[in-house]
Amino acid sequence: MSFSWICPRCHGALSTKPQMVHCASCDRGYPMVAEMPDFRMAEAAWIDFERDRDRARRIDEIVGTEGLAAAIFDVFRTSRGFSERKSRFRAAQVRVGADKYDRQLDDWLSSIRGEPVIEIGVGPGQLAVALARRGHVPHGIDVSMEWLAVAKHSVRAQGIEPVFAGATAENLPVRDGSVLSFVSLDVIEHVGDQGRYLSEMTRILTPGGQFALVTPNRYSLSPEPHVGVWGVGYLPRGLQGRWVRFRAGVS
Repeated sequence: MSFSWICPRCHGALSTKPQMVHCASCDRGYPMVAEMPDFRMAEAAWIDFERDRDRARRIDEIVGTEGLAAAIFDVFRTSRGFSERKSRFRAAQVRVGADKYDRQLDDWLSSIRGEPVIEIGVGPGQLAVALARRGHVPHGIDVSMEWLAVAKHSVRAQGIEPVFAGATAENLPVRDGSVLSFVSLDVIEHVGDQGRYLSEMTRILTPGGQFALVTPNRYSLSPEPHVGVWGVGYLPRGLQGRWVRFRAGVS
C-alpha cells in the first residue's frame, strides 16, 4: 500500500518544494525540519514549536558528531533540565525500550497488522525500532520534532528509513479510511482535545481496522508518572492540582 502525507488543514494533496511541502488546495506551506515535514499548526501545545525545531536540528548535529547515545542524553539534560545522573538513567531506559516493545509485538500487540501501521506519538522511537527489527517501515507522527529526530536516527540504525512527520494528534495529516492499524501509547493523557483526538483516529481507520491505546491507570499504586507524586488519582479531580502543587511545586 502506498502512503503519502496530506494537508492536515484541508486534507489536500501535497507537493515537495525546497525545504518545504506545499498544499495547492489551501496554499499553505509546511517546513521541512531535520528532513521531516512539520505539519503542526498554530495551536496550544505543551512545547514551544520554534524552540523544538531548533532542538531537532541540534539532535541531527549531535548524532553526526557524537553519536545517538549522546543525542538522547542531551534531550534529557538540556530540554528536560534533568541532572546528569538522571539524564543518563533515562537515556539508558530509552535505549533498551525497544526490547520491551518487541516482546509486546508478540503479545498484546500481535493482532496489529497491515502496512502501514501508523504510530501516533512516536516519542523516542522505541516501538518504531521494534517494528523496524521485523522489517516494517515505521510510519508515525509526534508533536515533538526533537524526539522524532531521535526516533529517525534510531530506526536508521536498523537499516530502515522511517516515514515520520511532526503533527498534533488532533490534526492528523493522514487520508480518511487509509489505515488498517494504528498504535498510540501514553498519548491520550497529553492531548489538549481528547474528543478530537479520538475523532481523528476514527477518521483515518479503515472499516474493520484495529487500534491500540495505552494510558496510565488513574488508580495505580505507583506515583503519577508525569509529576512523580503519590496518590493523585485517588483524590477528587478538584483537589488534584492543589495536591500536586503542594507536593511537587508544579501544575
